[in-house]
Amino acid sequence: MRKYQITKKKSIDDEENIQKKEVEEEEELGEIEIGDLEEKRGEEDEEEERPVREMEIEEGRSIESAESKKSSEIDIAESRSLEILLRKRIEEEEHKKSLTEEEKELKTLRDTYSSLLKEQQSLGLKNTFLKKRMIKYLKNKKGNNAISVSNKLTQDKTLYSKKLLEFAKKNEIIKEERKSVATKLELLKGQNEDDSDNQETFLKELFDKQRSIGNKLMYVKTGKLIKDEVINDLITRQKIMAEQMYQVRLECIKVRNKVIAMKELVRFDHMGSDFQLMDYEKLCIEKEDFSSKIVDRDLEVQRVKKKTKDMYESVKQMEIESEQLQEKIHKETEKLHQLEINMQEIREKLNYLKEQRYHTLEDTARMKQNSGLLTMPTLLADFEETKNAVKEASQQLKNLKMLYEHQKQNIKKLKDILNKKKSFLTIK
Repeated sequence: MRKYQITKKKSIDDEENIQKKEVEEEEELGEIEIGDLEEKRGEEDEEEERPVREMEIEEGRSIESAESKKSSEIDIAESRSLEILLRKRIEEEEHKKSLTEEEKELKTLRDTYSSLLKEQQSLGLKNTFLKKRMIKYLKNKKGNNAISVSNKLTQDKTLYSKKLLEFAKKNEIIKEERKSVATKLELLKGQNEDDSDNQETFLKELFDKQRSIGNKLMYVKTGKLIKDEVINDLITRQKIMAEQMYQVRLECIKVRNKVIAMKELVRFDHMGSDFQLMDYEKLCIEKEDFSSKIVDRDLEVQRVKKKTKDMYESVKQMEIESEQLQEKIHKETEKLHQLEINMQEIREKLNYLKEQRYHTLEDTARMKQNSGLLTMPTLLADFEETKNAVKEASQQLKNLKMLYEHQKQNIKKLKDILNKKKSFLTIK
């Protein structure tokens, strides 16, 4: 199978390389043919001008004027023929560009076809490998896991059927593209035939023009026209040389293609500077082994992913709990801040009370200093007793004064009565 695939790839690559080389060779041939035609035209001009120059040296100035007129007419005719040639060549190059664009499209289609073939082969290998792995997996697992695996298998089958439908659609598209490419190739072949016919007619016209120009030429020495036989010999020589050049170029292209094909064969035999096809097959086997190991690693990675998912969920829960704790901490910090504010207010009040207490203590100390006996309780008690005694004595004194005043008044009254009695007695 691998050898068949390799040979198939070789054939596709060979076709693509051959097409590229044909296009490049056609372009090179076009450029070389233009250069060769110009060189031949220059050689023909030199051959035609040689007898004219010899005759110009021998004859006088009178003949030079006539020959200059003839040479100017010849130059005009040659310039016209060159213009026609260049126009034809430009048209051919434009046609070749259109052909190269179509060939590029063909190349892209072939590349897509080869890439699709590679994808199909890789998908087939993956499918067989995955089937084997699924069989082993189902053998090792229990019934419950088998149910889940069966669901996965149904999903894989649906995906596989979708991929097959897509592949069928791509095959239909490729068939349609092949048909379009075949029609384009037929059209290109017809255009190529038309171009070859046009080229032959163009060459016939060119040779006829050369023949007509040669019939008008004459020898300067003799003044006779050049013979038709000489002109025909020159034209036949030109045709023979062109055919020989064409054959040599074809042989060169064939040899070059053979060399390139041999190099490609050697390149396929030796995959690189030191590798061969056996090494390539060994590497393919190692690739399959490594792919199986990669699948095992992928399963391990899936397990680790599940663990990481569980850990991620637990971490999410922890994050939610931490957010709740942070909210609680935020609330408690707000409460603490409020308590600190209250504590600051209470401290300010306490400081105010302390200041008042200090002032009261100072006032009491001053009052004590100013009070005198108030600081001595025994003296104060004696003072109170004496005070009470003084009060009683003052009261007695007041009472005595009252009695004194009352008695004094009574005495005055008695004196008045006595004085009245004395006066009355005296009067009697």
